[in-house]
Amino acid sequence: MSILISILKSKWIPYAAIITLLCGITYIVVQQEYRLSANDPQYQMAQDAAFALSNGADPKSLVSSSPCELSHCLSPYIIIYDDKENVVATNAFLNGKAPKLPAGVLDYVRKTEKM
Repeated sequence: MSILISILKSKWIPYAAIITLLCGITYIVVQQEYRLSANDPQYQMAQDAAFALSNGADPKSLVSSSPCELSHCLSPYIIIYDDKENVVATNAFLNGKAPKLPAGVLDYVRKTEKM
């Protein structure tokens, strides 16, 4: 019994540090995997809508018929803009109006899309 006590007294700190480090790394990896995959549904909706629009689909057919009031709704939504930054189709509303993008967002997208 005294051997076990002497081992624990002298060597437990490095083992505890290694175990803590491994648990922390595992937590970070799992958390990041969950966080990164949380964007997948929205990314898929945007890509599917862009593909459909490039093949001539009607923008109004791409949004769901059920409106989503953003102040009360957690459902994903789509807002489709034309070249002049006007809303063509949406199922999302904020206080009864289609939300406006901050100035420069679509300009940035146009600029980076051409790269």
